[in-house]
Amino acid sequence: MEDPPYRRILADIRRRIAADELPPDERVPLTRPGIGTVVAQEPGRPLKDREQREAELSRERVVKAAIRIADAEGIVSLSMRRIASGLEVATMALYRHVATKDELVREMANAVLGEVALPPVPPEGWRAQLELMAGLQWVLFRRHPWLAQALSVRRQLPNLTAHEGWALRALGGHGLTASTVNYAHVTLFNYVRSTALSFEWEAEILDGGIPDEDLDVDLIFGFGLQRLLDGLDVLITRPG
Repeated sequence: MEDPPYRRILADIRRRIAADELPPDERVPLTRPGIGTVVAQEPGRPLKDREQREAELSRERVVKAAIRIADAEGIVSLSMRRIASGLEVATMALYRHVATKDELVREMANAVLGEVALPPVPPEGWRAQLELMAGLQWVLFRRHPWLAQALSVRRQLPNLTAHEGWALRALGGHGLTASTVNYAHVTLFNYVRSTALSFEWEAEILDGGIPDEDLDVDLIFGFGLQRLLDGLDVLITRPG
């Protein structure tokens, strides 16, 4: 008499495990929709290369690998499959450390924002403080062109919150209302980000145009930053 279906399924699963077609931690396929059982590691069975790499994975390693890919290929090329390929692990192994791609991008942005630190003692004067902060942001946007696409002033990240606090302290105590101080901070951040985003878009999309040697983006950024700070100076020092 022919074996019932469940016995044939179990026999096939055993065969696939023995043939290493279903390595440890892989989901066992089911005959109906749903998530399969996880294959257990046999006692004393040595880990294979891919399994060893997956066992050594961490959230930090996944984030660093994603940053390297985004730096080299752009944020549009970033996917969980691409990261897994670079790390030579199964795509599903990444989800043990980051739940979604959006969560991964947040972690990437926060990590690179931590590459530069605002000094514990700020320079003298609100203008010097804002100039320093904006300059550090510009360095990061230039080092990681994808960052301008990944950030917004509304995105709550610990290292971005540190910049916000710096700006609010620099502008506080000058007779401005709380809303005006916040608007000034948002305007400054958006200037830095949008300038970086504009030049990154032109570099990726446009072909030809003004030669690079005739266009110093750092000088253009610095010029616009000083004019923006000039406007804040008028706002702070005007009578009343």
